[in-house]
Amino acid sequence: MAFKAPKIPSFFHTPKHRRFDYTPISYNPEEEKRKISAYRNILPSDQELKDLPNTDLLSFRRSEKRGKNIRLAIIVCVLACATYMLIK
Repeated sequence: MAFKAPKIPSFFHTPKHRRFDYTPISYNPEEEKRKISAYRNILPSDQELKDLPNTDLLSFRRSEKRGKNIRLAIIVCVLACATYMLIK
């Protein structure tokens, strides 16, 4: 029977290494070209995108940003008034 030396207590825990089961995926340029051409057939062209009805996501973002700015201005005004009342 072998005698083991007692462990010294430590505040630092060193984690054990982990093993992962990773199988590398091989790259096939022909298959990649086939996938790209398949996506090009699915995606609309630039002209088709221009012909779509204008949902105007940009104006929605602008109005959303405008609403946030108005809310921020109101909060700053309320805090400024409250600070003025406390100081006065």
